[in-house]
Amino acid sequence: MVVPHLKPGVAAVLLTQSIAAVGTMAIMPALPFYAMQHLHASALEVSMLSSCYNFSQFIFAPIIGALSDGLSRKWVMLGGLLCQAFCNCVQAEAESPASLLLARAMIGVAVSTGPVEMAYIMDFTHDEHQLGQVLALQRVVTNTGALVGPLVAHCFERAGFPALCRGLACINLLCLFLGTCLWESKSPRFETSGELVITQNEDASSSSAVTARAAESAPSLLDNYSKILENGMLCYLLIVSFSFTFSCGVSDGPEPLFFKERFFFGQTQFGFFFMVSNASTLVWSPLV
Repeated sequence: MVVPHLKPGVAAVLLTQSIAAVGTMAIMPALPFYAMQHLHASALEVSMLSSCYNFSQFIFAPIIGALSDGLSRKWVMLGGLLCQAFCNCVQAEAESPASLLLARAMIGVAVSTGPVEMAYIMDFTHDEHQLGQVLALQRVVTNTGALVGPLVAHCFERAGFPALCRGLACINLLCLFLGTCLWESKSPRFETSGELVITQNEDASSSSAVTARAAESAPSLLDNYSKILENGMLCYLLIVSFSFTFSCGVSDGPEPLFFKERFFFGQTQFGFFFMVSNASTLVWSPLV
């Protein structure tokens, strides 16, 4: 799938997301078995691994998204990658179920830049048609990376979970380097609602005045939430999305325990289960 006139920064976002998907899906099959076999985690603690991760994103994703509206999206995304590398190193050193849960919560905060990456893509696409093509391409490349991840985990199974975490930290630093080189600091798309557009010939005082006026008129996070709740169709979609993710979250926690006890799954078999799921998504998502 080729998207014409694709900005280098947008291509870099897709590339870093696909690379990160490889590392993330290399860790996911190993995580519950490492917690059970090496840290002697209980069934409740294993189920809470995904809960801590998702709850952190639930709390911090809107905050980080609002932060990126005031600052440069580039620097927020780079900060997230740097935090991810640090948190994955912390996860590699976890010596108890409690420390592993804390590390998963920290990683959830660090990866809350996902909406910022989506906003960056929307800022640097020309129109809705190109945006649709980019989002379809994003789905393909991230699922391809997720498909490769369990293979990587199988190849490095003997290295152990801590080594996979350190490898993911190295992937985060690689994405940090790519983002530093290719992401742009400012968006070419400026939404105006009566404000003056500043040209290069205007003086600094005029620019400061308009910037201050724009900052004063910028809606707060609570204002944005209020507008969302006033939109009936959007509320309906949010409820459907919440119901879907809630049902997935309920099953994701005890899923490895179920497969281990009923079908005698190990890390390798659980990795192949992820591969089949990702392969199905990779095949059907472009068609849908």
